Amino acid sequence: MNKFLHTLPFLLLILIALLTILSWIGNVYGMDVQNLLSADGIRWAVGNILPNFNAAPIVATLISMMTLSIVIESDLLPVIASCFTHRRRSRRTLKQRRAFQYAAIVFVAGILLILALTLPVGSVLLSAFGTFEGSPLQDGLYPLLLLLLFLSATT
Repeated sequence: MNKFLHTLPFLLLILIALLTILSWIGNVYGMDVQNLLSADGIRWAVGNILPNFNAAPIVATLISMMTLSIVIESDLLPVIASCFTHRRRSRRTLKQRRAFQYAAIVFVAGILLILALTLPVGSVLLSAFGTFEGSPLQDGLYPLLLLLLFLSATT
């Protein structure tokens, strides 16, 4: 998993370079594509960095990668996996068990907070019709879960 996390940024850079070259080739052959290597294309790319960044799924990818790397580096995944297996490979120290308990408390408290803001009729996170569809919770569920994982792993 660590190998994948280390190679993913390079893969994204290669894809950006490939997109730039394909835009140039497409423009040369008369396709209706903005050439990113021309002066106008560079001006457009620099002027639209933030809107392009916000519109692309790369934001969700970067946030997911950051959260996943923190969860992996905190050694939270092996502890969770050992809770669900019958044989325990190694005993955890008291400090590690307390850290896992605090992380679990933070995660459960976050879930309870989300439920408290969702379950009552006319709650804040539901839509104007009181449904999950089209609600702020539907739009922000993935970032909320990533935030809960991030807070639990840093605890």
